[in-house]
Amino acid sequence: MIARRYAVVIEQTGTGYSAYSPDVSGCVAVGDTEEETRRNFQDALIERFEALREAGEQIPEPRTSVDYVDLELSVAEGIKDTSMGRPHVVILGARCSLAAFPTGDREGRRLPLMNNLVQVLGLEALLKPANLDDPPENFEALYSRRA
Repeated sequence: MIARRYAVVIEQTGTGYSAYSPDVSGCVAVGDTEEETRRNFQDALIERFEALREAGEQIPEPRTSVDYVDLELSVAEGIKDTSMGRPHVVILGARCSLAAFPTGDREGRRLPLMNNLVQVLGLEALLKPANLDDPPENFEALYSRRA
């Protein structure tokens, strides 16, 4: 047996904890405590890998590294500093978000994935000036073309 070590993000929620791995799409777990969530995620990961094997798909390699950045910022500074260097969108664990919120956010808005980001966020009009021939559905493919 080959041992693999996957990064797992465990987040506190309003009702307990949730977990996902950036390296394994479609795999999430929840629990009342961090420890329970970690155990549940390990079980979910085993089940996900079994499903991938049954479907004839590859088990994803762990690629994410984890580190922390320390900042010294007072609460007052944090509240005042709402600046942003340039507009940006951050997509992290989109499939996990969809699994956790299948009916959208608390306002009922659909959460964007790579394959529907342009439509969900209404970016079609912004992309027209780019003169793209046959823009792909997948935003990652679109970005790769432009990069």
